Amino acid sequence: MSTLKDQLREKMLFFLEHLTAEGGTGHQGSIPEFDYYALDYLDFAELNLRRYDAATSDRERENELIGCVSNLKRALDARSNAS
Repeated sequence: MSTLKDQLREKMLFFLEHLTAEGGTGHQGSIPEFDYYALDYLDFAELNLRRYDAATSDRERENELIGCVSNLKRALDARSNAS
């Protein structure tokens, strides 16, 4: 009987054996496409700031700030792609 650790190891070895020159595994799952707009990402950034205010640890606050900046960058990206 294999453990979860063994199963994970086997799966990782399988993917390593099937890497392509481009660095991928050659296996593509279906990735859903999402259509978010710049305003959506601004809403997400605002939510990050609210969570930052409610955070109880430095780590939580740091994660929310990183999420906020990331969402702001996505908002700018979505805005420039829409133009």
